[in-house]
Amino acid sequence: MDVVRYALLGLGPGAVYATSALGLVVVHRGSGVLNFAHGAVGAVAALWFFVLRDDWAWPTPIALGAALGLAAVCGAAIHLVIMRRLRLATATARVIATLGVLTALQGLVVKLRGSNLQLVRGVIPDRAVEVFGITIGRDRLILAGIATLLALALAAVSRWTRFGLATQAVAENAQSAAALGWSPDLVATGTWAAGSALAALAAILIAPVVGLSMVELSLLIVPALAAALVGRFSSFTATLAGAFAIGIAESELTRYVTFPGASKAVPLLLILAMLALSGHAFPERGDAAGRPNKVGSGRVGPIGGIATAVLVVAVVALDAGWVAALTTSMIAGIIGMSVLVVTGYAGQVSLAQYAIAGLGAFVAGRLVAVADLPFELAIAAGAAAAIPVGVLVGLPALRTRGLALAVATLGLALAIERTVLLNPDLTGGFSGTVVGDITLLGVDLSSVRHPERYALVTLACAVAVALLVANLRRSPAGRRLLAMRDNERAAAAIGIDVRLAKLFAFSLAAVIASVGGMLMAFRFPQVIFTEYGLFDSIAAVTQTVVGGVGFIGGALGGGTLVGNGAASEAMPGAAGWIPVAAGSLVVLVLLVAPDGVGGLIATRRRSSPPAERVGGPRAPQRARGAARALVVRDLAVSFGGVHAIAGVSITVEPGTVVGLIGPNGAGKTTFIDAVSGFVRPSQGSIHLGPERLDPLAPHHRARLGMARSFQSPELFAAMTVRGQLLAAGDHWEATGYLTGLVRPGGRELGEEASWAVEHLGIGADLDEDVSRLPYGRRRLVALARAVACAPSMILLDEPAAGLDVDERGELRGIIRSLAADKGMGVLLVEHDVELVAAVCDQLVVIDFGRAIAAGPPAAVLASSAVVAAYLGHDERDGGSVHAGLAP
Repeated sequence: MDVVRYALLGLGPGAVYATSALGLVVVHRGSGVLNFAHGAVGAVAALWFFVLRDDWAWPTPIALGAALGLAAVCGAAIHLVIMRRLRLATATARVIATLGVLTALQGLVVKLRGSNLQLVRGVIPDRAVEVFGITIGRDRLILAGIATLLALALAAVSRWTRFGLATQAVAENAQSAAALGWSPDLVATGTWAAGSALAALAAILIAPVVGLSMVELSLLIVPALAAALVGRFSSFTATLAGAFAIGIAESELTRYVTFPGASKAVPLLLILAMLALSGHAFPERGDAAGRPNKVGSGRVGPIGGIATAVLVVAVVALDAGWVAALTTSMIAGIIGMSVLVVTGYAGQVSLAQYAIAGLGAFVAGRLVAVADLPFELAIAAGAAAAIPVGVLVGLPALRTRGLALAVATLGLALAIERTVLLNPDLTGGFSGTVVGDITLLGVDLSSVRHPERYALVTLACAVAVALLVANLRRSPAGRRLLAMRDNERAAAAIGIDVRLAKLFAFSLAAVIASVGGMLMAFRFPQVIFTEYGLFDSIAAVTQTVVGGVGFIGGALGGGTLVGNGAASEAMPGAAGWIPVAAGSLVVLVLLVAPDGVGGLIATRRRSSPPAERVGGPRAPQRARGAARALVVRDLAVSFGGVHAIAGVSITVEPGTVVGLIGPNGAGKTTFIDAVSGFVRPSQGSIHLGPERLDPLAPHHRARLGMARSFQSPELFAAMTVRGQLLAAGDHWEATGYLTGLVRPGGRELGEEASWAVEHLGIGADLDEDVSRLPYGRRRLVALARAVACAPSMILLDEPAAGLDVDERGELRGIIRSLAADKGMGVLLVEHDVELVAAVCDQLVVIDFGRAIAAGPPAAVLASSAVVAAYLGHDERDGGSVHAGLAP
């Protein structure tokens, strides 16, 4: 009976999670935004409700209506003032904007009201009632009923009303919905208002259980996000079921698991399970990424040296208050550089960096306190322990990205905080983790007796981390991270192991964060683990974005906004407003200067040479592989019940050009995707020489000598043309990720890249940002990048699209040179029949996924079957339209 009793008890919190999660789904369905400020908006409304009811003696229904109305107005305002203006920004930027709103709201409430927990009387009667012989509070059943009715009502509105259908239409295609007369802004405003009201209702209902606290009520976002993820942010009933499952599981764990905080791991486990089941290793073809943030060059210039010297003087000359503030800011800056690596360079959103910092501090602190390990060895152990934690945080990124990854890291941060960092059984009980006064190589580093010494050590660590990150930016490893960030498919196509790159980024970021966490821990004789909370991780992201998430100086400068940091010391009377200002600045920066203060400074210094032009020893370049034939036999690809490719066979010998043509939708690009590894075939085999490719990942195929271009250029937005070619030509081994931190490598183009630059005529564009080039030039750069991979086989997907007449004429010569002079095999997909006829040795024609003709171009193009399939018949005279088919 205990199992049933605790299951029934879990219905109450599960219902509250459901109410909040339903609001998240409503907002996401109407605007496509994942609102991390959802819980904070609800918390503000809940605080207002209890003020109205308890302090001002308003009747409960009127107070409830006023609170829900306030939340609705807040939600609508967030959309109209902020999110509407960010509709063209990346999903990551929109997430960070909601984090800024969260930070500002929390800071405002804490400043005005304080952070004390207040017990309040519930809204729903909690008299006992007997169910199946078990006595529970009536409020649990009422809450479950409310949540169920809400889910069913929302599902009905979504399916049967005009507004619900409009919401679905806007979510799927805003432009098409607008063409039908529906305003996407109006729909989004309505859903933001409704979703925020549901957040308020959930916060009001849960406040009697967790207490009236801005922090605790804001944390409702974690289980709500997990439940919404179960419903894939679209299904109301699945979201309801997921929320009830979380509530019941938490209740059962409370009864049967005595480990403190174990119940808080349930949302995390559910999130990870959903990601493992539903994620994809690569984005789908056509997924929009938006404009990524700019990144710094990684150059180590005089400004860094001057800033370091100024800080040394400040530490020595200023009073203890300023020294403490500078130390705090430098530690926050180090953790900010971990955000720079994982978000600015690798494009992955991590909301767990302070939790990871806390784990590093936990390991080092416990080793000193319990094992009496010297400070130097404890620091090394803490940094080493952070590596597997970074891998653990990065594992969800292997199957997902963007919004879902942010949800996963948020859940992980909360689980670490509640199960480890705030667990007295692990942190030393009442006495805590006492590390005492520390020494480094016999020198007393007590920050109490010698705050300037500790500050100088912290500065030395910040400089060392900054140099490592700068080296990373200029190294082949940095180019690979940026390539993966900007376009995972294109990165894999030039041989980058995207999974390894992600795990490296998370691992390195974890080590950097742990350094900051340990410096924070050892400042005082007793480690204070409450400094590594979930909202500290969120603050790290927002502060770094303000400074410039792609710039080392931006990450360090953002650290000045941390509590008790340099900004607080400079403005002691306004110190309590710093979180409000920081959250507001995030939103302002994203609206006005998306690349932060660092981006503004870099723009003013635009004349500086880009990172790829920085000197250094020449990096190893790829060598051309042996000439190999591509042999594809009976390849078939199915999507559900649709047979996109049905038993197509093609052979491309070295030194030959084979064209693959057919009408739109015939399956040509799907064929290339399957050959290059981005689509899994349902049958058939793919060989490149003796190597069988079909079991291999795309990057393995690229390293064996296969390169490809895409229908669209698919360039790496953060790189110059030179950077694109360097990334493609880098000879790579896994050890390069480590050596690149201390020896960035060279800048010279390899033999194949130089040949492509000369023959494609893009030498004048080498140091241009690719975003500044016309579309036709970008296509030539994409072709040059494929050639720079030094392949033995190259797959070209409509390379002439967007080129003018002269460029198409030059392209003919390039394709023939690749085969005749370079000995490459070329598989060409192209709609320009004249070009195909001029350069191809053989043609294969497919229609509806089946090969209908193969042979020399003249014979194939003269075939009546090909004419009928490729250009169709002229029904007016019964004849075929032959224009453009004659070679």
